[in-house]
Amino acid sequence: MRGYPKFIGSKQDYVNLLAMPKHRERALAELKRLHANDDTLILTTTERIDPEDPISDWKQELLPNPSPLWQQKGFAGREELAKIIKANGGTI
Repeated sequence: MRGYPKFIGSKQDYVNLLAMPKHRERALAELKRLHANDDTLILTTTERIDPEDPISDWKQELLPNPSPLWQQKGFAGREELAKIIKANGGTI
């Protein structure tokens, strides 16, 4: 690999980057950002406030996110992210 990757797709990518001294700090910073981004809930629209008016606003509701970013990357939970950050000298 030459340089830091443009896209990190999995937990193993982070583990590999943390093992490389020249990429360790940047990978740790990205893991901290991933942990800070709490996307366990999402805001979604459910129905129009006034069904008769096509220009009316929508009712909004907070729902559990079926696929948060940490899960897409392959982490079991935000707690696992915190463990990896702390194990590599970072703070949350």
